[in-house]
Amino acid sequence: MAENSRERNLEYGLYALAFGLALVFRLLRLGEIPLGDDEARWALQALDLAKGLRPVMGPQPAYVILTGLAFFILQVSNFAARLVPALFGALLTL
Repeated sequence: MAENSRERNLEYGLYALAFGLALVFRLLRLGEIPLGDDEARWALQALDLAKGLRPVMGPQPAYVILTGLAFFILQVSNFAARLVPALFGALLTL
């Protein structure tokens, strides 16, 4: 029984390591490259939402809402605009 518990702890530790590495690689230099046209359009919608305005939501309402929240909590930046997709991309490793 103790050996099974040890194997399970190792397995969970390896999952945590894979997720941590994925998160680090996704967040490295995230805000250095300028936003593309579509990213900028969605980020502007999220910025309007963070300012309390009512933007016309495009085809990415979840992104706009979550990024608007990130803009409200953090500062408005390319990093914050790409944070939500990076976190969801890192979650794919789990």
